[in-house]
Amino acid sequence: LTKIKKRVVDYDDLESIWGFAFETKDIYEKTYFSIVPETLFYEMGTYLSEKAFKPIAHLHPFVMMGRPGILKTLKRIGFKTFSDFWDESYDSIVDFDQRLNVIIQQVQQFDPAQLNQPIVQQKLEHNQHRIFDPAVTRKLRQQQVLDPILEFLNE
Repeated sequence: LTKIKKRVVDYDDLESIWGFAFETKDIYEKTYFSIVPETLFYEMGTYLSEKAFKPIAHLHPFVMMGRPGILKTLKRIGFKTFSDFWDESYDSIVDFDQRLNVIIQQVQQFDPAQLNQPIVQQKLEHNQHRIFDPAVTRKLRQQQVLDPILEFLNE
């Protein structure tokens, strides 16, 4: 993996990136993985927004910051997660602060060399292909999550 040395990719000018369907490849090309702050973290209910599928569409590993069970939901609909590389036990932690602390700990302990394993690319490609599965596509379109991502990928 050829990546920049900077540890975090962030933007000082939030106005230039604000809005639905903002997307550029450079964010994914300059980072090792995505931390996905899903819409619901403290609220009740499991909800997958477009945020969950952006790294999947870009072949990018991810850590989900969402409600307990969000990774379980992704797995149930056929996506693969990255428990081979970091501890995903946070997905079952109900206490908000404890879940967030475990997520932060996993991010801090991350070793980029882990992503050089062939299984990573296999999972990433599996996930991207899963987005195009007709059953998954139909469900995500009903939730108005998928179309902006597909439009971007087809540009």
